Amino acid sequence: MAKEEELLFVGVKEPLELRRTILESSKDVIESLQRYEKFRAIREETTKNIEKLKVDVKEISKLISKLKSELPTTSLRAEEMKEEIPERGKAVKAKKAKKKEEKPQQRVLTELEKLEAELSDIESKLGRIK
Repeated sequence: MAKEEELLFVGVKEPLELRRTILESSKDVIESLQRYEKFRAIREETTKNIEKLKVDVKEISKLISKLKSELPTTSLRAEEMKEEIPERGKAVKAKKAKKKEEKPQQRVLTELEKLEAELSDIESKLGRIK
């Protein structure tokens, strides 16, 4: 005795709207999968770049140590720079004082500036003569 398959029919209201909704959902799913694949590719590229950077940093550190070993040893040492953190009120006053000190140093004219000034004086005198 073979079982008969029962056919069941269901009425769908607005089949075109349902079809449109299903197709839009499928489109959204495909777009999401595409974005995910792009994300995966970028992540993979980033990890490769990080690994390459690590290898490069190791190579640079080896080269630096090799350079240090090749350089002659001396008893002279470079002076260490000490960074002081001034208070806010003092920092503003110090900056103003530095600006005032810098202005006289900038007034030193170079040879080119001196020649340009002399040239402009001569041109003004020639303009008065005519």
